[in-house]
Amino acid sequence: MDKQPLWIAAADNPSGHPAAQLSRAADYFLLQFEAMASGCELLIDLPASEQTLVESLARQAVVETWRIEHKYSRYRTANGFEQLHQQRGQWQTLDDETARLIAFADQAWHISDGLFDITSGVLRQAWRFDGSDRLPSHEQIDALLPLIGWQKLQWQPRQDSADGRVEAARLYLPLGMELDFGGLGKEYAVDRVLGLSLALLQQQQTE
Repeated sequence: MDKQPLWIAAADNPSGHPAAQLSRAADYFLLQFEAMASGCELLIDLPASEQTLVESLARQAVVETWRIEHKYSRYRTANGFEQLHQQRGQWQTLDDETARLIAFADQAWHISDGLFDITSGVLRQAWRFDGSDRLPSHEQIDALLPLIGWQKLQWQPRQDSADGRVEAARLYLPLGMELDFGGLGKEYAVDRVLGLSLALLQQQQTE
């Protein structure tokens, strides 16, 4: 089959990406779409007779990827990322999904001896990824370094007490600091798409 646009409701495309494309190549389906400033491809190894299922898998993959992108992108507004940063300088409650990402970021910071640090977001004030070879000055970087350091923020994981009470995860992001989920977002999206795809396939097998 030639490339065909995959219908997705406008509400599920909050960033206004071009339509995803689905095609049949050799003995598999090929899904192509844009997300997170990257071209994305997903190969679906199902026979041509399963095109309806393939379209469901493809649509689910795209919608979930776009949802994650929009929620945590530092280049979008009115999203989860903006909400986190509007509440800097005070304790804020985290939803379960964000709490899991913060927990992973904490783990990654520890096992990397501090080399993986999502508080590096403020450095975008100095770096401009515009294709040029311009580099920030040492003075610009030095001015921002006090605002970087995972150990400077505070967070409390979700607490489940023996009597059934649940205390949601909380985060304290100091004033001036900025998170950057760029080192987590793509990987998290892949994990989510895989998990949802396997769940849908299992559901189809049991029906």
